Amino acid sequence: MLTFLKKYSYNKALQQLLLDAKKINHSKINLADCKSVGILFDATEEYSYTSVEHFADRLKIKDIEFLGYINVSKKKLGMKNIPFNHFTNSDVTWNSIPQTDTVDKFMNRHFDLLLNLTVGENPVLEYIMAGSRACFRVGEFHENKNFCYDFMLNLKAGDKLPDLIKQVEIYLPMFNEKQNKVA
Repeated sequence: MLTFLKKYSYNKALQQLLLDAKKINHSKINLADCKSVGILFDATEEYSYTSVEHFADRLKIKDIEFLGYINVSKKKLGMKNIPFNHFTNSDVTWNSIPQTDTVDKFMNRHFDLLLNLTVGENPVLEYIMAGSRACFRVGEFHENKNFCYDFMLNLKAGDKLPDLIKQVEIYLPMFNEKQNKVA
């Protein structure tokens, strides 16, 4: 019963978020014209940030902002020095809605491109993607998740973060052709 109530409450909040987000013009981005990038990722595993940071360096875009979700409580995390914006389970409501100023600022920031570099479904991060003010949102393919992505990448079973990053590096440059190309 609690699982049903949790899903119902999450979906209700998500529907309201999507109504507000309809005003946003999501469109394909020419990577060469991209000035700002947001990178959302599951930072529970310590190696994740290093992988994401190395990928961001290869993008050669100056304005990149990271937001990591650490899937533990603040108490369990302790006093670690974390070099990127993040939030934990302590910042997430019982129905998987993130509620912190850090998340709100990230969601309300206009990015030319927003990447969810998370392998596997994660309702907390999907909520952020759905409500984002980003022009173009990219993430892993999941059935019925087009509410939070404009472009999805299909991974094979067992693929990990480096595989997702490799897919992003392959497909993002394909958007470099000018959108107004005359045939």
